[in-house]
This record gives sequence, C-alpha cells and structure tokens, in this order.
Amino acid sequence: MQTPKSFEINELFKDTDLPDFIRRVEEELINAVQSDAQSLKIPLNRLLKYRGKRMRPSLVYLVGISLNCESIEKLVKAAASIELMHIASLVHDDIMDDSDVRWGKPTINGLEGSNQALLAGDFLFAKSLAIASGISQKCANELSKAYVEICEGQALEADMLHNINRTEEHYRNTVKGKTVALFSASVNLGAIISGATVETEKRLLEFSEHFGLMFQLLDDLQDIYGDTIKSGKPIGSDVKAGVYTLPVILCPDAAEVDDNEIRKMVRDSGSLRKCMDLIEDYKNNALIATESFSKISHFVTIYHNIAVGQLDLES
Repeated sequence: MQTPKSFEINELFKDTDLPDFIRRVEEELINAVQSDAQSLKIPLNRLLKYRGKRMRPSLVYLVGISLNCESIEKLVKAAASIELMHIASLVHDDIMDDSDVRWGKPTINGLEGSNQALLAGDFLFAKSLAIASGISQKCANELSKAYVEICEGQALEADMLHNINRTEEHYRNTVKGKTVALFSASVNLGAIISGATVETEKRLLEFSEHFGLMFQLLDDLQDIYGDTIKSGKPIGSDVKAGVYTLPVILCPDAAEVDDNEIRKMVRDSGSLRKCMDLIEDYKNNALIATESFSKISHFVTIYHNIAVGQLDLES
C-alpha cells in the first residue's frame, strides 16, 4: 500500500466515525471563539479556517472509542478544549518568535500585532479551561497541569537560546513540556471520560511520551529537511532563532553554517542517522504501549510514515 503524502483525517480514517467526530469538534471550536469584540472574533475565526492536523482531538476520540466510552458529547468537548489550548500556545509562540507566518498563512502577530495576539491567546486559554471545567473538575485540573508544563517547557527553551552547550537531556525536558504535555492531556482526558483503569492510564501516558518525542523530533528534522514552500519557513529557521534542536545539538558546527550547508553537515556528521534511529525507537515504544489498542497503533504508524516521507533527506 502506498504511503499517503499528507495526514488528512477525513481520508485516512474515513472507515470510522472520526471524520464526523472532528466535524463536531470544529463546530465546538467555532462556537468557542465567538465574541462581541470584533478584534478577537475576526482573527480567531480566520485562524480556525487554516486548520492544523487536529491530531490531539483525534487522540481523544481514539482513546475514547478504544475504551468503549459512553459519552461522545463529552469527548467532543474534551477534544475542543485540548485544541483550543494547542492553538493558544501557537499564538503565543508566534509572539515570542516574532513570526509573521505559520502554515504558510499570516499569523495574528503578523497582521494584528503582538498586543492583539496576546489577547487572542489568553482568550483561547480561558475558553479551553472553561469547556474542560464543564466536563468535570478532574478534566479541568488535567488541562491546567498541561498549561503549566507548556509554560515551563517554553521557559526552558528560552533559557538556552543561542547556547551551543545545550544537552540532549535539556532538549528532552523541553519537549516533554512544550509538546508531550498536550498529547498526554489528550489521552488522559479520553481515559478520564471513559473511566479507564489506573493501569490503562499508565500505558496511555507511556504512549503519549514516546509519541510526543517522536512527533517533535520529526518536526525538528522538518525544519532542516522539509519543504520550505509548504511550511512558509526557510531552512534552519530554528537555528537562526537560536533554538538548537537535537539535530544541531548532535552536530554543533551546524549552528554556524548557512542554509545551503546545514543539510549536508547534519547528514555527514551522523546526526541525521542518530535522529532517525531515535524516531524509530520512539515509534516502536509507542506501538508497544498501545498494542492492545489497534486504532491508536494505526494512527501512530500512519503519522510516522507520512512525516518521514515528507523529509528530503538526500539533498
């Protein structure tokens, strides 16, 4: 079977109820960003039209149906609350990075300015927690915990900007905050609503850590070996911003070269090979943790294959 070129939920999981579930989540998101303040409503509605992969809402659903959840409505609300927090974190990231473009589209920071982007991000965070608290206090606590971890991860990264002595351990700790936290919250919310056992929650948390680390390392390689036209970002934009991710930590000299040399240097140094081996390890560990949940394992395998296939590792 040929590997698809993009991670499109509606196409890849059309034999399940996931596309309909995501449609309901989209409706919940649209309702959440309505406001009497046009300076919030207009940019946030524009942002929702861009759409990401909706991976975190998908995980809420896949966990829920794997555990025979009786309340799809609660899963929809949980998925929306997770996605609102994810989008909020991206809006704030764009302020910190002074980014005008994301997904090849203009950011709120770029069009409306940093002050409006700050308000929009705060608005989304508040809406996220409000929806979660409407499900249960335990769900709200889970999202609050994730929010703290996201902030700590972002702060850890900021502490080491332009520092070539950044370690692999520091990188992993940062990723566990910035990236893993919301994947963990996604599976936790699905498990909480479904009444999962402690042992099941533990296995799902193990999965989310391995999957989150795999996801972030693939994203870091996209920064060097990805399609600049699709991403709207130049090669090595993280390096230019002083964010030295694992491919550069393993090849410090790459922080000093121009766009045309970084791909070759990371590859020739052995850094690329080690990163790809780690990605394979993370994927396999994620699959082991979800061996009893075939739909989640399928999700992992598809995402891994598509993301690896999008890397231009030869140029």
